[in-house]
Amino acid sequence: MLEAALFASAIPVPAEALRLMAAHAEDGENTLESALEELRDHYENDGHGVELVEVAGGWQILTRPEYTEAIERAQLAARPQRLSAAALETLAIIAYRQPIGRAEIEE
Repeated sequence: MLEAALFASAIPVPAEALRLMAAHAEDGENTLESALEELRDHYENDGHGVELVEVAGGWQILTRPEYTEAIERAQLAARPQRLSAAALETLAIIAYRQPIGRAEIEE
């Protein structure tokens, strides 16, 4: 349950919130600290692309620093291209005067 909460959060999850979740978990024998350490070891030893980091008084699952550049490149490539002013003007004419042919647009 802790892993799911950490994964779903875009911001660090406060330790107190994690402590409350751990208290409601079925396995009450593990303390929060041991559960977090176990999760951290899992990510570290099994070669995952993410790591568990203590940040700003909470915990967060973050991408490993060595993958930052590749991820940024992939995100930039996936970003949609912006339309030029001319393309936007053409689309506005089409939307306003449809149905319209190419010759009428070029006038």
